[in-house]
Amino acid sequence: MKVKISFLVFVFVTLSLFSNLTPIDSLSAEIGKTKGKKKVNLMLKLSTFQKAKDFHLAEQTALRALSLSDSLKYDFGKSEALKILGDIYYDQENFKDSFDNYRRSIEIKTKIKDMSGLAYCYRAIGSLYLKQTNYKKAIENLFKSLEYYQKSENFIGSSGTLNNIGLVYKEIKEYDKALNYFFKALETAKETKDEYLIGRTFLNIGSVYKQKGNIDEALRYYEKSLESSGKIGDKSGIALCYNNIGNIFSDQKKFDKALRYYLKSLKIKKELHDSKSIAYTLLNIGNLYLEKGNINTANRYFFDALNISKELNLKEIRRDVYLGLSRVNQFQKKYYSALNYFQKYSALKDSIMNENISVQIANIQTKYETEKKEKEIEIYKLKLDKQKLVVWKLYSLLGIIFGIMIFMSYFYFQKNKINKKLRNEIKVRKKIEKELQEIRKELELRVKQRTKQLAKANLELQKKINEHKATEEMYRKYESIANTSKEFMTLINRNYIYEAVNDSYCKACGKPREKIIGHSVSQIWGEEQFENIIKKHMDMCFQGNEVHYQEWFNFSDAKRRKFYDVAYYPFYNEKKEVTHTIVVTRDVTENKLLETQLLRSERLAGIGELAAGVAHEIRNPIAIIKSTAQYCQNKFQSYDKELKELMEIFVETSDKIDKTVRKLLEFAKPQQSRMRKGNIMEILKKVCSYIEGKCAEQNIETNYEIPETSLPVLFDEDKLNGAFLNLMLNAVEAMPNGGKLSVSAVNKKDEIEIKITDTGKGISPDNQRKIFNPFFTTKKTGTGLGLSLVHQVINIHHGKINVYSKIGVGTEIILIFPVYKK
Repeated sequence: MKVKISFLVFVFVTLSLFSNLTPIDSLSAEIGKTKGKKKVNLMLKLSTFQKAKDFHLAEQTALRALSLSDSLKYDFGKSEALKILGDIYYDQENFKDSFDNYRRSIEIKTKIKDMSGLAYCYRAIGSLYLKQTNYKKAIENLFKSLEYYQKSENFIGSSGTLNNIGLVYKEIKEYDKALNYFFKALETAKETKDEYLIGRTFLNIGSVYKQKGNIDEALRYYEKSLESSGKIGDKSGIALCYNNIGNIFSDQKKFDKALRYYLKSLKIKKELHDSKSIAYTLLNIGNLYLEKGNINTANRYFFDALNISKELNLKEIRRDVYLGLSRVNQFQKKYYSALNYFQKYSALKDSIMNENISVQIANIQTKYETEKKEKEIEIYKLKLDKQKLVVWKLYSLLGIIFGIMIFMSYFYFQKNKINKKLRNEIKVRKKIEKELQEIRKELELRVKQRTKQLAKANLELQKKINEHKATEEMYRKYESIANTSKEFMTLINRNYIYEAVNDSYCKACGKPREKIIGHSVSQIWGEEQFENIIKKHMDMCFQGNEVHYQEWFNFSDAKRRKFYDVAYYPFYNEKKEVTHTIVVTRDVTENKLLETQLLRSERLAGIGELAAGVAHEIRNPIAIIKSTAQYCQNKFQSYDKELKELMEIFVETSDKIDKTVRKLLEFAKPQQSRMRKGNIMEILKKVCSYIEGKCAEQNIETNYEIPETSLPVLFDEDKLNGAFLNLMLNAVEAMPNGGKLSVSAVNKKDEIEIKITDTGKGISPDNQRKIFNPFFTTKKTGTGLGLSLVHQVINIHHGKINVYSKIGVGTEIILIFPVYKK
């Protein structure tokens, strides 16, 4: 009886132990019992589980699976092991080794025709290129992935790749394309009823709306993602949603709400033991507490994130943590520690950049070797084709000789046959000729009668032709009058369709006549301008009223904006009904700009006088404060160090205020211009060389198209140098994360045109109307006098300045200077 009880206890304990084994322990135990390909497959599965917890252990398991597959000549296992190694190095941000393993996996999968595996690897490589901001290569590889997923009819994979393509377009800020691919991905995911993919796609759509600034739509799609993830208990997806919602509230400075969502996300990630995601969330929470001013709590979260990032070798997270710790120490006035952390941040940032450059160089080398092999194969193919061509020509020649012999035989027999037929036809022809002579006589009689009838009809037709020519001549004169007019004239029917336009109108629109006539007003001027400006006035005209108004109009190229004086006149038919409207338009842009410039000049003059008065009143008290601080510095040198530091702050602050006052005085009473005739291109090139270093620091690509010489211009070198520098520095500051700065100049007949273009964040239409106003600025620091002084300088040189900008696209500034002709 005791033996039976002991045995039952042993069985119970053993079952309990096995029931508590993790999937990793179970797989490890099973691997020890198996051999061959099954063992490889279990090792690959084990490596995938280990990857979430221990990169090093996962790497060792995958390498052992690779070695065993190699010895077994098991191609599928080998390709899968290389793919998993690519995933491991990808998560470790070791992009070079990740690239190498994915490419080796592709070579084997191509050989064994594993379509889904090829699709996965190309998708992973596309994601790597996306991380390195090589968007062209990313798109190229992702479309290959999509092609293979579609061939293998893997709709889940197709949906995932469509999501990745959307992410690339999101990164390059082509948000409409990104949404297009995300919605395609959503449609595919819904067909498969895969709630995981549906949730992740909702998440991506929400992120695009967030980037576009449509916060309500972003939150709506994040809520949809939460709902889908909740249905299947996808904790990872729920955590991502909480994190993204937290980001929105953080951007809106709603720190308490943001913190709640970050903490929810952190709790789930800790349950999942997702160390990398935990590190990211800890970093976000640390930054949030830093913004709230809770320095100690921020410091604690930063150090937690730092420990995890060091353990997992997550360089990008470690880099951002060092920046956060530097800011914490600045708040605590521990400047030495702040500097130390900032140096670590800079060193790690440079290291990551150098690694990316190394990968790009390796990719170029690989591409070179590939192209070299392809050319050798192509030469070999050409040699084979040449041999085939020689053989084909020999067979063709024999065929031609045989064909000629057959043709000659056939020709000989046909000739005898034709001769017999010709003799019979000659007899028939003689008979027909007699009949034709009789018919000809009858036809001649009928022709005479018909000629008399046609002569009479011709007289009547000539009379009508003369009348038509007179009408045409009159129409041509009216058309000539309309076409020589500088005013724009059009005829538009009640369906808002153009039926006639003059040459001036075609020239103003930049379109040929055939591209306007037959098209609607909304097609030429855009739906928004048609609905908001044109339609209401035109409808009044169709009611029989003459309408007159003035308005600004934007052209389709978004670079031209004109102020037009427009008049609508009703056109009546024979029944006294209004069937059309005649539109007469005059370009009064120059008058409007002169009027605006005059108003601005008057306003600037008043502001200048006020600024000069205020500057003089401030300057004397500031001088007293500075001299008092300097006196205290000299007298109390041996006293408290803190007092000395306070005096230094007084002196530095006084210098800053004095500098601002000098700018005010310079704006209020600019120095006398020292004008000289010369080559304006030399100044422009000199300023470009000044900013080259700053562009390199901010990863900004530069493109200069400046001719060596220019037509003579009368200019003040110092003032023009300052104006160019101010505009280019503004362009550089608009691209903190890199971009492209283009500077070009063109010599025209009576003027010189200079363009300064950037791909920065752009200027809103409302701000474009204010940028030349004194003291207007969108920067955290600055007086707002820079562009006012630029405008002042351009006016001194009798030039013009035009600004064209679009949010998220960039800004183009065009400067026009008159040529000096004396």
